[in-house]
Amino acid sequence: MPLAWSFGLERAVWLVAALLPPLMIWGVFRAAKAVYGEVPPTAIATLPFALAYPYQYGMVNFWLAGALSFHAFAWWVRLQDRNVLRSVLFVPIGFAIWVCHVYGWAILGILVEGYEVSRAFRDRDAGYVRALATPVVRSSPLIAVMVVLVFSRTGNLGAETVGWFRILWKLENGFHTLQDQWMPLDIASVVAALGLIAFGLYKGRAGMDSRFGMAAMLFAVALVVIPYQLFGSGYADARIFPFLFIAAILSVRLPVDFACARVTRIVPIAFALLFALRMMVSAVGYLEYQTAYSRHLLPVSHIERGARIAVLVGIPCLPANWRMSRIEHLPSLALVRRDAFINTQWSIPGGQLLHAEHAAGTTFNGDPAQYVTDPECTGLGPVLAKRIAQLPRCDFDYLWLFHFAPQSRPRHSGLVPIYRDEATILYRLMDENKPLKEATGSALGS
Repeated sequence: MPLAWSFGLERAVWLVAALLPPLMIWGVFRAAKAVYGEVPPTAIATLPFALAYPYQYGMVNFWLAGALSFHAFAWWVRLQDRNVLRSVLFVPIGFAIWVCHVYGWAILGILVEGYEVSRAFRDRDAGYVRALATPVVRSSPLIAVMVVLVFSRTGNLGAETVGWFRILWKLENGFHTLQDQWMPLDIASVVAALGLIAFGLYKGRAGMDSRFGMAAMLFAVALVVIPYQLFGSGYADARIFPFLFIAAILSVRLPVDFACARVTRIVPIAFALLFALRMMVSAVGYLEYQTAYSRHLLPVSHIERGARIAVLVGIPCLPANWRMSRIEHLPSLALVRRDAFINTQWSIPGGQLLHAEHAAGTTFNGDPAQYVTDPECTGLGPVLAKRIAQLPRCDFDYLWLFHFAPQSRPRHSGLVPIYRDEATILYRLMDENKPLKEATGSALGS
């Protein structure tokens, strides 16, 4: 709220989102230093994963929770000799991260459990039973969240959980972990990280530190066990990949002997250069996004405050490009700029504290109502016409067709064009019994 008062809500959100990758990097480096006593050279290789696909996809609260989990884990390690204080502090810390996103709490739990299991097994006097039981006891302050988690899901019975054990799909998504602007660079970056991990596993060259290595193993188990869609939330499994990579990379111990000293120097330099290249490519791509966004959002200036907008976004049948257009939820900015209701807000039963009541009971209440797809590749025109016919016009003031070719746009009665260009058209919804009229003026373009 203070940022919104200072910069405006939209700029404040952009600022928070921009600060998340540095927050993630800081947290990863803090966690590594807490475990090793210094930031290892391999930590540089984790830099690209601070802008991994879940962040690019827009999972902002998820990414915030993930970043905070590394900071919390660093505190956990540093307080390992003060168990009472740690237990008192980590009950509210666990809840705070859970409020950001339940996955953040799970990530923290895996990091803590992996560290504590490794620590217990390093105690040579401990038997297997004690080595397995001790980590559970030590991490018990985080278990308090489970009680609230169980009760919070009682209202989530309508949300689907599907896509179990799609192993090949999961493996394919591993190569999408750094998906951003340019496929060759993104896949090469993942392969480079895999190469470093493989180097760490290679006997005689380097080893794997079990304190992060055990966490990496637990992330891998979670990746296999968790389905694609969990309680209505998609990509539930694939979003684990960045944390699996980070934990696995941090577990690599580069050799310190004289013969391999060159490798130890080259690895961080190479990954630093790779990260710099990725940042330059992303910067160019983001500038292109900004230009396109400014053009696509021109219709917003023609909408009065408090309007009710039904938006339909065209999704072609062609295979999706590696570089995402990132426009599917762009019309949602009308909510911020015009205090408008718009049917693009994602909602699942029991998943949010706020719910959209407008147009409730219709297929235009929220995401994915805005998508118009063409599964048979016959053209979006017929599908769009059918979707417009389903529109409850009494619930909306405007119809916004977003990312449709001009030949796909309908000429229904009661749709008065207010603004149009090559990519979008905004209609005022009028009484269907009145004859169709087109607005005049520069807003319509040519």
